[in-house]
Amino acid sequence: MPGWREHDRVDPPAVLAQRLLPVLPTATMAVLGGPGHLSPLEVPGRIAARLDRFVAGLDEREPLV
Repeated sequence: MPGWREHDRVDPPAVLAQRLLPVLPTATMAVLGGPGHLSPLEVPGRIAARLDRFVAGLDEREPLV
């Protein structure tokens, strides 16, 4: 699950979506409003909650690779 930060000037969401989503066919996109490039340090609780929701939605029968 690629996660993008709305105000990230290093890796803008539109550029990453254009480059990553086509090569990650099962990916989902999440844009976090507010944080910049270091979102795990800026909003760790929001990152953890988003990852929990993503992992909870995985089908355990499907390989991760």
